[in-house]
Amino acid sequence: MIVCRPTTNERIVLEQAELDLAEGLKGDNWRVRGSKATEDGSAHHEAQIAIMNSRVIQALSQDRARWPLAGDQLFLDLDFSDENLPAGTRLAIGTAVLEVTPLPHNGCDKFTARLAAMLRSS
Repeated sequence: MIVCRPTTNERIVLEQAELDLAEGLKGDNWRVRGSKATEDGSAHHEAQIAIMNSRVIQALSQDRARWPLAGDQLFLDLDFSDENLPAGTRLAIGTAVLEVTPLPHNGCDKFTARLAAMLRSS
């Protein structure tokens, strides 16, 4: 699944997407939103694309329609362990090539709140 986040708390599921070196996922608010991980609050270039394992989100959400609430942009059926995808690994997705960075994406407070809401409504 491909999910674009054009504005805060808005999600659009896409059939196809364009990835750009400067903008990340075209139409996504990654660059505008910025990052707490940079001194000046600008977007962190090692966090352009957030990917989550599709089996994990399915187990958590129990409903594919809820996957976009996680806040990630790509959902893949792939082993994300450090042993399988160490930093520097390159993944070809269509004509794009993504590189796994050492910056961990462990979810944010919003994800935790959304997950709790998903579990309560299940």
